[in-house]
Amino acid sequence: MFIITRLYHTFRAAFFWDNPLEILIDYHLLRRSDPIRLRKSGMSVLVNYRHSDMQAAHDVLIDGMYDQALKLAYSSKTVSKFRYLNLGANIGTFDLRAAQFLQNAEIKFSGVAVEMNTATFARLVVNLEINRLLSIRPLNVALAEVDGEVLCQLDARDTGQAVGDSENHPESEHPVAAMSWSSLWDTISNGGPFDLVKVDIEGAEKFFLSGLSETQAKSIRCLVIETHNVALHELCDRRLVELGFSVIEKERDTPQTRISLWSRASLGSSACP
Repeated sequence: MFIITRLYHTFRAAFFWDNPLEILIDYHLLRRSDPIRLRKSGMSVLVNYRHSDMQAAHDVLIDGMYDQALKLAYSSKTVSKFRYLNLGANIGTFDLRAAQFLQNAEIKFSGVAVEMNTATFARLVVNLEINRLLSIRPLNVALAEVDGEVLCQLDARDTGQAVGDSENHPESEHPVAAMSWSSLWDTISNGGPFDLVKVDIEGAEKFFLSGLSETQAKSIRCLVIETHNVALHELCDRRLVELGFSVIEKERDTPQTRISLWSRASLGSSACP
């Protein structure tokens, strides 16, 4: 019964995508799980089929995890250019989804995709390249309290999520450049506004929230942020209101993660009412 159930879920998962037969042949006949190419609406994403890559791809490209934020940020823009920051880019699924939206709307766009994990960053770069998303700049850096270096702990089973302590497996640690929010902003902003900033950095959002200045906030049209515990939920709400953002929607607070969507009406665009 277990084997039948597992096969059912594997087949079902494959048929969410535009290339289910290719996926099933790679996974079941060729016994390949990493990488497997998933195709959806003209985009391709390479994933580790057995682990969190697959869930991230499904959440963003199938379930539309960030669709409301993207629609809000671009739908009523009166100009033909769009710029975003993807802080916590993972393997690039948000970037692919943004490209699907913006290309369909015939809007010229550019973006910055920031990912700390070195293994995940490598997959991000490949996914941007195979989709020819040349206007998106990938950046391998960790957001931290101060400039310096952090140790990224890679997971042999996955493209990785963990940071920091790895006393039992020191060989899995890789040094990664770290930047404060102020330094990162200076590196990526080029003095221009961002129509949308997406933040999902596994607890390091505290450095973004505490470092974001009023001047910088005025350059952000819309913001979608995932916070990872109750204290960060509260910091997010308090800090963004202080900086002049209005909440559009937020999930109910839980001890775990919460996604919330914010905008600045003062930017003068109906894209973010």
